[in-house]
Amino acid sequence: MMLHALLAWTPFLDPMPAAGRYWWTFLLPLAFLLSMAWKAVRLPKMEHYWRDVLSMTGQILAAIVALAIGLYILMILVMPHLPAD
Repeated sequence: MMLHALLAWTPFLDPMPAAGRYWWTFLLPLAFLLSMAWKAVRLPKMEHYWRDVLSMTGQILAAIVALAIGLYILMILVMPHLPAD
């Protein structure tokens, strides 16, 4: 019975409910692994690989935080003051 349900699972249409409340905890490993892969392909020399990976990880996380703050300001402070019609 479980195998049938797993075969019919479509991850983008029906996400698994287990990570619903804690989806943001996956941002750090996602940013880190993305930085590792990107820098492994793009760097000509691996001398400063880990420094560059950590730097890019920080940049990704800072951009995500900045986007979250910007969207919060837009939705909570700006949108209520726009006309409805």
